[in-house]
Amino acid sequence: MSKKLPPKPDTQKPAASVVNIDYDLCINCAICIRSCPVDVLRINRETRWLEATYWEDCMLCKLCELDCPEPGAITISADKPLGFAMSFG
Repeated sequence: MSKKLPPKPDTQKPAASVVNIDYDLCINCAICIRSCPVDVLRINRETRWLEATYWEDCMLCKLCELDCPEPGAITISADKPLGFAMSFG
């Protein structure tokens, strides 16, 4: 029996965000949340869907992307180094 997912969120990510979530591919399994060493990802209490709540803290390690069971559901755009990553030049 498959898990019933909540309706997909209508919200768009901030333009500067390095974390991209494809809600058509995401199965909301939360593996990426457990993979992230700096807690960038959370489940939104209202929508009950994954979101990059603290995307500014992303250190571009791509562990969330690598551990995701659905290829392409979450991707990191490393072309915009922000937050933690910027402090290491």
